[in-house]
Amino acid sequence: MTHAVGIDLGSTEAVLAAASGDRSAELVPAGKKERTTPSFVSFDGRKVLVGTAARRQTGTNPGATFRLPPGLVPEPGTAALGPSPYELARHVAAGVKAATEKRLRSRSPVPVVVAVPTHADEAQRAVYHDAVRDAGFDVRGTLGAAQAAVAAYRLDQEARARILVVVLGGLTLEVSILDLVDGEANVLGGGTHPLGGENWTQAVADHVGSSFWQAHGVDLRNEPLSWQRVFEAAETAKVQLSTQDSAAINIPYVVNDRRDPKHIDLVVTRPQFEAMTAHLVDHCVTQLAPALRQAAVAPALLDHVLLVGGGSQLPAVAYAVQAHLGRPVTPGPHPQEAVALGAALRAWSLH
Repeated sequence: MTHAVGIDLGSTEAVLAAASGDRSAELVPAGKKERTTPSFVSFDGRKVLVGTAARRQTGTNPGATFRLPPGLVPEPGTAALGPSPYELARHVAAGVKAATEKRLRSRSPVPVVVAVPTHADEAQRAVYHDAVRDAGFDVRGTLGAAQAAVAAYRLDQEARARILVVVLGGLTLEVSILDLVDGEANVLGGGTHPLGGENWTQAVADHVGSSFWQAHGVDLRNEPLSWQRVFEAAETAKVQLSTQDSAAINIPYVVNDRRDPKHIDLVVTRPQFEAMTAHLVDHCVTQLAPALRQAAVAPALLDHVLLVGGGSQLPAVAYAVQAHLGRPVTPGPHPQEAVALGAALRAWSLH
């Protein structure tokens, strides 16, 4: 056995990592141009699309295109309207498995540990476990996202530590306070909240939509294909604004009108972006204090603060968390990859 893998089935992206030793793990890219697999599934007759191909169907085939719900819990009132969370997760995991076989050059079942929400109950953990198992993986267990992050940061080698883990994913914010004793991380407090990186994307998209309305009197939200392009461009701009001072948003022919074609061409600066999303950052930070109170841990007693998940790459989030706690964020692996990396290391230890 040369590899063991960890899989993080997020509601926005599925991330796969492989370990080839006790302390060595790396991301398994989904393709030549993509590092992760979008957690979307689209049904087109007998054909099932997964990942990027499925996400592209959001505007053209919205009634048959789905994404993984947070925690694999059906949204209220949707249980009878489409495939179950288990079915969607199994399709996404099967798509990830194809990448695994190609990249690792292995067709035999690969041992895997599945990352799950830290505060998931046993029923939720079972859905993750069964979906990945039925996709063809050799599932050796599940691991909470916060505990996986601790492993990825190599903190599980410490004898004792109090750790705050913030997982800001695409749709959810998870805050956990962990007590690490001799390599075992136990949850002292925390919870999951409906806030994620897509809220920041939505803020940019709304800004673009409002600007277009003011210029042309057209509400792009009523045009599914146009709005999908706006949202995708907003997501790209959000990522760019994590490392750049500005981002250009150019969408030619956003309205399909041959007689009067309309385009989007505007620039969003980082100060503009941070102003339009300041309320989101504030909401994120306000979730820290309740978790610390529940765990009966003062910020001064924290040994480490971990920020993981794609949304945590936003500089304003890291700055606000550090300012609120009065402590620096612990440096570590790529935030979007940390949970999968930690799960892979756990899988190696169990294989």
